[in-house]
Amino acid sequence: EIDPAGKASKESKDARGSSKGASKNSKHNGAAAAAAAAAAAAALQQSSLASLKQSDKVPLVPLFVEKCVKFIEQEGLDSEGIYRVPGNRTHVDLLNQKFAEESDVDIEKLDIPVNAVATALKDFFVKRLKGLFSAEMMSELEEIAGSRPLQSITSLNMEVKTDRSCRLIALRGLLNKLPPNNFAILSYIFQHFVRVSENSKLNSMDSKNLAICWWPTLLPIEFTDMMRFETMRPYLEDIVQTMIDQYPFLFCGEEAFVMV
Repeated sequence: EIDPAGKASKESKDARGSSKGASKNSKHNGAAAAAAAAAAAAALQQSSLASLKQSDKVPLVPLFVEKCVKFIEQEGLDSEGIYRVPGNRTHVDLLNQKFAEESDVDIEKLDIPVNAVATALKDFFVKRLKGLFSAEMMSELEEIAGSRPLQSITSLNMEVKTDRSCRLIALRGLLNKLPPNNFAILSYIFQHFVRVSENSKLNSMDSKNLAICWWPTLLPIEFTDMMRFETMRPYLEDIVQTMIDQYPFLFCGEEAFVMV
């Protein structure tokens, strides 16, 4: 004779086991879906980069970026507030229009102020080079910057500590994981920032001021509230400033970092 109570207990255990299994499968499927979405986003971003007209002189760097940087370094290293003072939108639109019509356009012949070219360059990063760091890398950057509780960064096989040298090593490791196009673009623009900051006595744009102007463009994060923005801002500024100050160590593989 079957005990009804025993049968009910067995059915209850089976149901709990089934529920746990479903929960595990749901978590696994969720993680797999998130990973697939991240991979798809990365592939789309790389496809978008590849579709841009590339420079013949600077491998993997978009031609528009190279042209703007060259013009700014020729005409604007002594321009006070370069990148901080926005350019006239009409001039910015003219540059974009002329480049769309003829990618080999000579910016010097357009008679456009250097601030407009600087604004066009920033706009290009916002609209065409968005997401040079993946969402996963942005999370790791937050840890390296110190804006989140320090955890083991498993992908780098190291624990990030409060010591600045350890953070620099972690940051270099993170940059070295970037796809070649992304790394080349970042290396090129930060080398440009170094040149701008070297002329800070003329243009008033040292690495700190450049970081203030550029971190929202290079490290775009959607903030849900103003408190989180104010909390995160100094850490993200510091990451960009560090990439300028420590350019040889982070991008060129030099063994020693600069004491600043």
